[in-house]
Amino acid sequence: MHATKLLPAAVWLALAAGPAVAGINTDPLDYVPAPAGTTLAAIYYQNNHSSSQYADGRQVAQNSIQADVGIARFVHYTELAGFRIAPQVLLPAVSVEVGGKGNTVSADGISDPILGLPVWLVNRPEQRLYFAVTPYLHLPLGRYNSNRPLNPGDNRWKLTLQGGLSVGLGEKTTLDVIGDAQWFSDNRDIAGGGHLAQKALYSLQPQLTYQLAPGLTSSLGVYHVWGGATQVRGVDQHDRTRTTTALGTVSYWLGKTDNLQFQYRADTEVKNGAKTHGLQLRFLHVF
Repeated sequence: MHATKLLPAAVWLALAAGPAVAGINTDPLDYVPAPAGTTLAAIYYQNNHSSSQYADGRQVAQNSIQADVGIARFVHYTELAGFRIAPQVLLPAVSVEVGGKGNTVSADGISDPILGLPVWLVNRPEQRLYFAVTPYLHLPLGRYNSNRPLNPGDNRWKLTLQGGLSVGLGEKTTLDVIGDAQWFSDNRDIAGGGHLAQKALYSLQPQLTYQLAPGLTSSLGVYHVWGGATQVRGVDQHDRTRTTTALGTVSYWLGKTDNLQFQYRADTEVKNGAKTHGLQLRFLHVF
């Protein structure tokens, strides 16, 4: 039997934060820049499921959590002062359902849009060596109602600073190492009054990509997130995040302008929050 009332505070807060709660995860080869003048449009579909939730490393609930996320992403590569840059916007929408028969809580709608600006400080295609720094600004424009336990929007500003290194290892293998830090403003309109404060959240994501055939690659990676402890009305929630996720990705180019990507991910360690597994489908078009 599912009982949504047993969800710990950490799980509710994570769900209420929308799809970008754990920083900005990246796909393989994201930090290999396209030529200046290139414009990309991508559509993502993410499906995630959880049947176990944890507090302080112990399983405390077995609620069914189903989350579906759609993201439209638009990117344009250009040059500024001799550096390759790629201004972009991400427009997410989310649908979340928690619970079971006769006892279900749900939310759906537009989540917080995200603005990003990668700047490549190292861009050496002849050596297959790239390094960029990307600030992301999360705008508190998503659907939010403090009287609801779940919301697609976060009702607070967030700033993510991400660094990405991509290194070619031989002719067919690439190593990506991505790290970021995310900071939060307070949410001063939470259920029951008062405010939510959160400490910085950090992540590290190494991935190896191998070219199986022209236009076809496979990747394996690990995504580790930590930090982000919260306070509600000044009271510590003892919900510091420490989650490790394994990822596998296959990417295939349909000619020169269209790309299909399939990714499966599964949490292997969760200290506080929902242990999830799910898939991501991405279609990308080059203009």
